[in-house]
Amino acid sequence: VYIFDPKNETDSVNSEHLLYEVNDGELCVPECMDKMYVEWKEYSKKYTDLNTLEINRLDESFSMLKKHHNGENLFEIGCGSGQFANILFDNGYTNYTGLDFSKNAIELAIKANPKYKENFIVADVFDYLKNNKQDKTINTTFIIFEVLEHIKKDVELISLLRDVGGINILFSVPNFQSFNHLRTFQNIDEIIKRYDMLNILDYSCLQASSVYEWK
Repeated sequence: VYIFDPKNETDSVNSEHLLYEVNDGELCVPECMDKMYVEWKEYSKKYTDLNTLEINRLDESFSMLKKHHNGENLFEIGCGSGQFANILFDNGYTNYTGLDFSKNAIELAIKANPKYKENFIVADVFDYLKNNKQDKTINTTFIIFEVLEHIKKDVELISLLRDVGGINILFSVPNFQSFNHLRTFQNIDEIIKRYDMLNILDYSCLQASSVYEWK
């Protein structure tokens, strides 16, 4: 399966517009995200300079974290360019680890948070968690924003987080279609059904930003 650039407005399709090739059924791969983190300037902005909808999303996420956090470690899967990490550090939450499989994302995250460069890891989440069960995952709140819809093994990941010592999971999933979304959710009931191994304590429904709509 070949994934081509949906921003290409020409009638012809050729290798110049190829984003990446899918070999194992996963639609979101490091090669694709590396390209996006270079091209999409929104990723390199400080969280305070993002558009209003994105700021609202991050603010709501941080409010929910504060509501349920009791001092445990924080581990963000798919931390991207470190914008949410930036909020956490600015508010004194330093017991944080951010992981992403995109090296370009981690480079941006370190650039945005140079004081905490040792807190960021380039790795595949499954490999890392299976090899570090007694490291940074015990007594942990896991943060997963806009990741689960991209991967085939989303249920397996949620189960693994419980096995390695996770006590809370703060996550978001979309309700809109996109070329690299394997699934979307139209309401909370669909989310509960998919992740029935979780006891969902709280949730919010937020408007998505059109800045990211083609992703």
